[in-house]
Amino acid sequence: MSPSILALLLIVVGVLNLGNIIRLLRNDEALTTYVEQSPKAWLWRKWLGVEGAKRTIRRVFGPIGVVASVVFVGLGVQMLLAGG
Repeated sequence: MSPSILALLLIVVGVLNLGNIIRLLRNDEALTTYVEQSPKAWLWRKWLGVEGAKRTIRRVFGPIGVVASVVFVGLGVQMLLAGG
């Protein structure tokens, strides 16, 4: 895979992930639906309940996801500017 395709892929994934995380953090109904229906949230829902899982996502996983998304976008832009 050429570096420019990888750079564009990183940027696209980062932007889409950032948009999804921001949507979940701002919209309580979307976050509740995600926690209740997502197989990825099953274990957190089992251990903490729906409200506890939502609280954990807001305090821990949401900010981590935002940082990871920004890093993806930054790496993609850096690769493009470096001549990738």
